[in-house]
Amino acid sequence: MMIINSKGQTSIAYLLGFMFLMLVVALIIISLRRDFFYNTNITLNQNSNSIHNLECFSKTYQTSPQNVVTFFQFLTDPKISIIDSSKNQTNSQVNGKIEYLNNSNCLFGGCLYLTGNGQNIALSNIKINSSVGTFTTVEFYMDWKGFESEYPFTFDNNYGLYLNKGCFGFTTGKSDIYGINSSILINNPVLVDAIFYNSNDSNFNNPIQNNLNLFLNGTKQSLVQCSGEISNAQVSTNATYGSSMFAENFFNGILGPIVIYNRELTSSEISDDFYCKLP
Repeated sequence: MMIINSKGQTSIAYLLGFMFLMLVVALIIISLRRDFFYNTNITLNQNSNSIHNLECFSKTYQTSPQNVVTFFQFLTDPKISIIDSSKNQTNSQVNGKIEYLNNSNCLFGGCLYLTGNGQNIALSNIKINSSVGTFTTVEFYMDWKGFESEYPFTFDNNYGLYLNKGCFGFTTGKSDIYGINSSILINNPVLVDAIFYNSNDSNFNNPIQNNLNLFLNGTKQSLVQCSGEISNAQVSTNATYGSSMFAENFFNGILGPIVIYNRELTSSEISDDFYCKLP
């Protein structure tokens, strides 16, 4: 039988008290981090004038075609492939049975309904600049149904955009998300402008997260490290619209026209695209 004297009881009491204090501190830290993320002020502008107006979506494309490397408009039902309106001959392959829409469900022109069951569009031969220190802007329309672990868009190294665990933002495919609270996006049509930065490990003085920007409906969002740690990455000549590069994590919802630029769009250009300020 173990006998604990008063001195031993005091030591155990101190130890238990210390452990309780550490638990309280840990819970406070977790709460602060969660509050910091989930209290991010996210607002989605609405613009009824943009409905059905493909010209609005392609405004920047019209004024800066030399910087556009891919532009898919979904003007017709893409049974097998879709036509690259930028004339840069990006190849495309439609996988799975995708329902084509051209009605009130689409914010700009035609759009595609994906059920999250094996559907995506594989893009290849994208004439993209992945040099370190350059930017790539990906602009597209999205209406997400709220399911987790989905990629609306990614390059072939899984440097893309990911929806998971209440977050939406940039990922490098390593269980990391640098982004925003995703709850406001559920069944809420948005125009997404994601500005990717091309970086490698030698760029330690200018980390990738300092250069990533995400706009929703023309408004720049405040990004936080939601999960993991985002690492350096570069875009690629292949990409997937509607899933991960491994044909997994399929998107469930509506995807519309997509434009890829070989540069960083300005805030005013992105705003003009959404608010339909045509040249």
